[in-house]
Order: sequence, then structure tokens, then C-alpha cells
Amino acid sequence: MCARFTGRCTWTAVAGGVSLKTFFTLALSGLDEADARLAIQTLESPKLGQWSLSEGSNSDLLIIDVDSVWGHMDWVRALAEGRRCAAYTQEASMRDCELLLRKPLDGEALVDMLRQVQGLDTQAAPAPSPGHGKSTPHDGASSPAPELVTAHHPAHARATAETSEPVPHPAPATPETAREVKQAPAAEPATVASMLLAGDLDVSVLVEDASAGLGLHIDPARGQYRAAPQLKPLQALLELPASRLEPVDADDPKVSHVGPEQPLVRLLWYAALCASDGRLAPHLDPEAAWKLTRWPQIEREFPRHFRIATAMMKQAGTVDEIATAAKSPVEDVAGFINAYYVAGYVAIDGAEAPTGDASAATVLSRLRRSFSKADHQAAS
Repeated sequence: MCARFTGRCTWTAVAGGVSLKTFFTLALSGLDEADARLAIQTLESPKLGQWSLSEGSNSDLLIIDVDSVWGHMDWVRALAEGRRCAAYTQEASMRDCELLLRKPLDGEALVDMLRQVQGLDTQAAPAPSPGHGKSTPHDGASSPAPELVTAHHPAHARATAETSEPVPHPAPATPETAREVKQAPAAEPATVASMLLAGDLDVSVLVEDASAGLGLHIDPARGQYRAAPQLKPLQALLELPASRLEPVDADDPKVSHVGPEQPLVRLLWYAALCASDGRLAPHLDPEAAWKLTRWPQIEREFPRHFRIATAMMKQAGTVDEIATAAKSPVEDVAGFINAYYVAGYVAIDGAEAPTGDASAATVLSRLRRSFSKADHQAAS
């Protein structure tokens, strides 16, 4: 006889000491709009068990589009955390990759992969303790991750080349001017965030808050920044006056102590989120219908973004319409659109979608165009 339980039960206790997992979760990272929609529709296949979309923190499977700098870094980070991941790629093979999904997305291939994950978890399901009829709560653990070896993966090679290649910017006229930090053309005192979002940082700089033990190194030429992995503590540094920025050599020993290297796009995303102040940025149309062009990697520090992304993936809408559909505050939706527009994940419905290239050069170029447009509108 089978003992079933109400609520969000992941395991079902079966007579004879065998446990079968009945509920599975899938997370997506970087898939474009069409692929994300197909993946979500595939979860309803009668060939599968019970699957649902997850924000990704404890999902049974995370599918990552690795054919980009940002996507491949998500892949490396997820594997390092012991997550079960599937690489979504144009490549025919990927070294030491347990699960690989080829582009373009094929619904049947995805069903086969999800069935494989179901089989792995069913085999690994722990049996309930003798004399207990309770289900074992799902703690998000998955099978051991494949060995982290990525040096020979073609996408990793592209990522290394893209992140190491300097972002085009005007060459300095003299050695002295090479170490200058331009002032943002704003009426209010420039901050680190306003300089960054206006694309006015052309050289390697460091800003520190000794009292809080925090540091932030920004290197536009390499498309990287260094800081602690968590984003929220960086808000205090982004709000500091631009006069606190200190030009430094990227290889200066004190730079390496502020934290690990991370893609500059992530910092730009967060700077746009912090600058939102509950409303759309001046260069974005508040009356437009906004859509999600591909599924983003939701930052763990902002779990409420998952509901907004889900609503936008289902249907484009104005800020108010999205807030209603997601049951989220309008201020959260405005911040979400500001941040993911900068990163190239959000566009006006019916307009040409931003390029899928999330490199720092592309994002900085988009920012410069956007801020120039906003300045022009303000002047008129």
C-alpha cells in the first residue's frame, strides 16, 4: 500500500522500503525566448513525471546556454557548487559534460534528458526509516557533479578570448591622461554607479571602504571586476563619490585581495538595479510593452525576480500589467526591467531584440547610446 501525503511532497513512501521521487524542478539560464517557451511547454509532456519551473537555487536540473561569456561563467559556477547541469550548446560535444543538449532545442531530446534525470533520482532515492510512514523531504541535493574540467571546452576558449580582449575605447593621448578618470556629465555629483552606467570609466580603477572592509576593482578593458561574490554589500561602494576612485594597474597586488574576478556585465546589471529608485530609467518608455527576450539566470539574492521573469516570459506588458500578472510591486518590476535591459535580456515588444552578446563591450556601447538619448531628451 502506498502512503501519500498532502502539501509539496517530493518523495512517496512505498511498501517494501522503496522510495520513488514524484516531483522534479527545472531551472533555465540564458535561453532565448523561443527556447524558454518550448522548454516550459515540454514540462507538460505525458511522458514525464511531475515537473515545474524553478528559480534555480535548488532545482533538480539547471539548463544553461553556455555559448556566451556570461553563460559559460554560470556553468563553471554551478558545477563548482555541485549542481546538476545540462549544457545547451551548438557544439557537438563537451568534455566531462554529463548532460548535453544540442541547439536548436528539440522537445523530444529534452524529454529524453528529463526522463534520464528522473531515472537517476529514482535510483538514488533513499528508503524511509523502518517503522516510519513519513516522506523524506526534498533538500535540493542532486547526484555528484561531474569533475570540473573546462579548459578544453570550445565555449570556454571563446569566453577566455572575449574576456581577455580589450574593450575598444579611445586611446590615451599621453601617459598622464591614461590614468585619468573622466567626470560624468551630470548635474548632481558623480558617483561610482553613475560613472559606470554612463560608460565613463575607461581605465582600471579601485574604490574601497576601509571601515566596512570592502573593495571594488573595475577593469573595463578586460570586461571584468573584482569584489566579494555577494552583490548587495557593493551598493555602498557604488554610491560613493566618483572622487574616491583610484586609478590602478590591473596587476597591482592590492587588487587581487578585494575578491575574485567576475564578468563586468553582472556589476552593470546590479548598478542599474540600485539606480532604479522604484521607476524606469529615463531612457526607457514607461508606456511600452516589455518582453523578456531570453530566460536569465536569477541572482539568488533577488528571488522575487523569478516571479517577474515568469510573468514576462508568458506575455509582454507594461510595467503595471507585469506587476499585476507577477503579483509584485511596480517598483520591483521597474528595477527588474532596468537591470535586465542593460544586460540585454529585456526589449520592447515588437522592436528588434538586443543582441544576445552579453560582453562588456556590447553592454557599455548600449549604455552610452541610452544615456546620450536620455541627455538629449532632458535638454529638449
